[in-house]
Amino acid sequence: MKTLIVIALTAITASLAACSSDDTSRGVADQSTPPASATESTSSEGTQATYDGPTIPEGAYRKEVTRDDIKKAGLSPADFDYRTWPREHAIVTYRFEGDSWTQFWGFSESTLTPGSSGTLSYDNRGRLILSEPCCGETVIRWKRTGGKLTMKVTGPEAALADPMGKIMRDGTYAGAE
Repeated sequence: MKTLIVIALTAITASLAACSSDDTSRGVADQSTPPASATESTSSEGTQATYDGPTIPEGAYRKEVTRDDIKKAGLSPADFDYRTWPREHAIVTYRFEGDSWTQFWGFSESTLTPGSSGTLSYDNRGRLILSEPCCGETVIRWKRTGGKLTMKVTGPEAALADPMGKIMRDGTYAGAE
C-alpha cells in the first residue's frame, strides 16, 4: 500500500503550478513580455531560457492536502485507495536548493519521506520549470508573498490532466523554515 502512495505522489509531483513571491520579488511568470535579458535555449520543449528576474528563495515550503482536496479533484475511492491514506490530511513539502528541488510528503513532520525530485530552472517569462528524470518537465506559474509560495501548473498537457499531480503541486505553501 505504501508503494502505491509513493507512486501516486510521485506522479502528482510531476505536475506543478502557481507560486507566491515577496511584494519586492513578485513572480514574473504572469508577464507576457519576457525580460530583455532573457534568451531562449534550444531545448526540445522551448521552455528553458536564461532568466535574470526574481526566483523562489531557497528553503522549504509546506501545505496540507486533505481527503476533501482529493475528492474535489475528481478522484474517487476507485481511483485512489483511501486505506493507504489513513488520516484526514497529509503534509506536502517542497525544498528548493540551488538548481535542485525535492518534494516530501507524509502524515506528520517526523514522517516526511522524499517523493519526487529533480532540477529546476525558469523560462524566459519567469515560470518555474521542474524537471524529473522519470517524467520530463512541468511548467508552473508562481508567486511569493511574504513567507507564502503559491504554485499553479500551466503545462504540459499531461501535467494538467493529472489530478493527483495538481493536488500535490497547485496551492499555497507556507515557508517551513
